[in-house]
Amino acid sequence: MDNYYMSPQLADILISERTDLYGTVNKMRKDLPPNFAKEKIPKGDVLAYQRGKVMALKWQDKKSVFLMSTVHNASSRLVKCKSKKTVLKPIVVCDYNNTMGGVDLCDQEMSYYPTLRKQQGKYYIKIFRQFMGQSLWNAYILYKKDNPLQNITLLDFRLQIIELSIQKYSDRNSSVHSSRCSSTLNPMRLTARHFASHIPPNPIKKEPRRQCAVCCSKKN
Repeated sequence: MDNYYMSPQLADILISERTDLYGTVNKMRKDLPPNFAKEKIPKGDVLAYQRGKVMALKWQDKKSVFLMSTVHNASSRLVKCKSKKTVLKPIVVCDYNNTMGGVDLCDQEMSYYPTLRKQQGKYYIKIFRQFMGQSLWNAYILYKKDNPLQNITLLDFRLQIIELSIQKYSDRNSSVHSSRCSSTLNPMRLTARHFASHIPPNPIKKEPRRQCAVCCSKKN
C-alpha cells in the first residue's frame, strides 16, 4: 500500500478485520509519533515506534523513507544494490520494494486499456468499471499461471472474454412479455452477432474508432 492511503487509523480498522498491511506512509499523517518526521538520524540508521501490532519506521537512505507495517519489526538484512555494494536495509523496505513491482506492473498494463471514461459522471459506474478492469487483470494473471505455455497478450485475452460473452448471451432470446407493451423479440442489437475488431491507424488518426453497424441501425 502506498502513502496516499496508508494511515494509523486504517491500520487499526484492518487489524480489527484480521487483515495486515505494510507500505509507505505520509510523514504528516495524524496519530504518528510527534518526532517521527523531524528527528534526524544518520544515513543507514533506523528509527522505529511500536504501538500494538502497528510499527512506524523511518529509514535514512539518500532521503528519509517512512513506512508502516503490522507484520514486520525493525530488523534489517544485508542486500546487494545495483552498484553491487552490500548495504543494510530494513526487511519491511525490502518486502515493499519486491511487492510494489507487481502493483506498478498492474497499473501500467491497465492504463493501456482503461475501462474508465471521463464522460461517465456517475460515481457508482466508475467504481463498477474499475472493478471490472481489475477483475480482467486478475483473471489474466491466473490464466497465465495455469497455462504457462500459452503466449497470449492482455489485449487478446480481453478480446476473447468479450467474444465468448457475446456468444453466450446473444443466443438467449427473451420469452418474457412486457405488461406495458405488446410481445416482441429482443432488438437486433441485443441478439445479433457483432464483435469488436481492430481498426489500424491511419494518417489522420492514430486510434480510429467506428460505430457498430448493428447497434446504429435504425431497425434496432
